[in-house]
Amino acid sequence: PQRRLDRVELVTVIGQQAAAGAGSEQAVLEAIGSPVGFGGQTGNVRGVVAGAQALNLSPADLSHLAGLIGDGLQEAAHQELVNRGHRPKQVRVLIGDIAALPGAVTVPQSTAWPAPERAQQTPEVSSDETN
Repeated sequence: PQRRLDRVELVTVIGQQAAAGAGSEQAVLEAIGSPVGFGGQTGNVRGVVAGAQALNLSPADLSHLAGLIGDGLQEAAHQELVNRGHRPKQVRVLIGDIAALPGAVTVPQSTAWPAPERAQQTPEVSSDETN
């Protein structure tokens, strides 16, 4: 099985992980339930995490920026952050990382990677069946 995430959804998850203090792409992978890495996009994911933390942007801010970029309004996204008082160079790097993410990613879902709560429930189900 697999799931499709568009850029806005992916950037929102990245923002949630950045806001929670997660500083790596591994937290993003776990949040979306992907058993495989981002491959050539790993650097961009790390860049968005770092940029979100450095500029103190919320998941909603990042989602909004990704939407602007997806609509071809990269300059407007850049200007919006500069107008908030962020340094142009930092903004340019973040906007570039968001823009470099694909418009959509297909995330393989693996049943071999159960969520921790599901793994804890399995023995209970087995014991109930034997009673």
